[in-house]
Amino acid sequence: VQAVILLTIAASCTGPQGTRVVEHFQPAIDSITLDDQGKLVIPATERGYLAVLPKSSIDGSILFIQGNRVDTTSGLEELSVLPAAEKAHLAVIFLSTGNPVDFLFHDSDLARTDDLVQEALTAADLSGKPCVLAGMSLAGTRAMRLARYCGEGRSKNKWTPAGVVLCDSPLDMVRFWRADEKAKSRDANTIA
Repeated sequence: VQAVILLTIAASCTGPQGTRVVEHFQPAIDSITLDDQGKLVIPATERGYLAVLPKSSIDGSILFIQGNRVDTTSGLEELSVLPAAEKAHLAVIFLSTGNPVDFLFHDSDLARTDDLVQEALTAADLSGKPCVLAGMSLAGTRAMRLARYCGEGRSKNKWTPAGVVLCDSPLDMVRFWRADEKAKSRDANTIA
């Protein structure tokens, strides 16, 4: 038996213009296999969250579900929401599932993400406040999948988003995944 030590990085500090940042990430320790033969492997990413809290009172939050850790020093479009969120007294949470191509197809993925959302909301003292899920492209698909999961009452944390904002989400990916599963069951080439 090989023991694996997980180092957890946790911080609470002051960010730009006096905003408070609550951050907690676990280092990536594994890789992700994308096919049944084990030939298509990608590196895992850090799993955790970064919450940027406004200087003033907090009325709610916007949560983006990413596949990797957001670099706050870069010029990512997602960061452009921070000034408007500050004015509206909203926290902004960037959640990383640890899987850059995570579509949240499986209930186990959704349950892990639901737990991570609850952990982030609790750590940032946002539990019980309205939280809107938001995302563009794949992050939008993640937001939609988690909103549906929670809306159906399947969240063990009894959490439901106040709303969902999507932009250019590949909503038909579930259909593609089901077609791929059907092709595999027929022993057909899944790419064909």
